[in-house]
Amino acid sequence: MREDLQDAYSAVDWAVAQLPVIEKAFEAWIEATPYLIVEEPHPEMGQKLFKLEINRRLPGTVNASVGAVINSIRSSLDLLASALAIRNGKSPSAERHFPIYASIDTFRDPKNVAKREKWLSLIEMQILEELKPYRGGDDLLFVLHQLDVLRKHEKLITVHLLPSSVIISPEANAAGFRFPHVWPGFKEGAIIGWTDINAANSDFHIAVEITFNEPGLLVAQPLIPTLRKFGGMADSIIQRFERT
Repeated sequence: MREDLQDAYSAVDWAVAQLPVIEKAFEAWIEATPYLIVEEPHPEMGQKLFKLEINRRLPGTVNASVGAVINSIRSSLDLLASALAIRNGKSPSAERHFPIYASIDTFRDPKNVAKREKWLSLIEMQILEELKPYRGGDDLLFVLHQLDVLRKHEKLITVHLLPSSVIISPEANAAGFRFPHVWPGFKEGAIIGWTDINAANSDFHIAVEITFNEPGLLVAQPLIPTLRKFGGMADSIIQRFERT
């Protein structure tokens, strides 16, 4: 490992080390019975509805921790850029950050190319070209950048009840238990199932998943595996510049 890349690697390592802490906080929340499923009879419909009752919201510290992890991974690439600038005899600055663009056209805009040429070597420019740091190139890299911007203003994660993880007892299934085709999410009063009003057994279980919630970027993507992908991607990018 080159010494000048130590800070960049350390930022990724710190972020990855936080993931078990986030997982543990989520598990503790689940164990504290965050929600109940209540029956609501509707004789006029001949059905009873099953609704969600929220006991405990996901702690805000979890969302804050996710934001810190995203920022540290994104910052690892800027630390990489600072190291590259110094290698090429330039001082790190706000303009010499790791570049990520909205499109290939912006990436290849002559003005932006000229800016990069001022502090990157020819081989580093070539590696950057291969990395495709723009939307439509390396979309995971683009999403990481956008989430780092959005984390300052928006809630990045939410809790979803996943219909693929619904376990229905044979008796409940035989009694006509059904759940929505369009899943309502983790919302107070959300209808998550219904059955015949006279059904004696309606045993079912729903697994809860913590996910990203950012339309146009990441929707209902599992949190921890996605953060691991971000960390692995950043680490592999830093490694590309070990010998330049």
